[in-house]
Amino acid sequence: MPWDKSVPQRITLYSAVFYFFSVAVLCFTPLKFIGHHVTPLLSGVGTVHLQALQGLDPTFYLNIIMAVPLGIYYGLLIPRANILKIFLVRDISQ
Repeated sequence: MPWDKSVPQRITLYSAVFYFFSVAVLCFTPLKFIGHHVTPLLSGVGTVHLQALQGLDPTFYLNIIMAVPLGIYYGLLIPRANILKIFLVRDISQ
């Protein structure tokens, strides 16, 4: 329960929830950017351009930076997690 945790633990928990929610909104909400104007795309309106990785532009690095807190929060919220067990898809409750 959140109320039986210390203040730093609650701050970590609440910031993790905010982070996960923010990343989910960014990943699953289709948006159109035109200059400084951002509008949501309606279903079926957007287009998809499939291209092989032709170069490393700034958005590639920004996506990597956006994923870094995921590993930090995972380590803080699940301290018994072992990276080998995660990759081997084992039950970490043993």
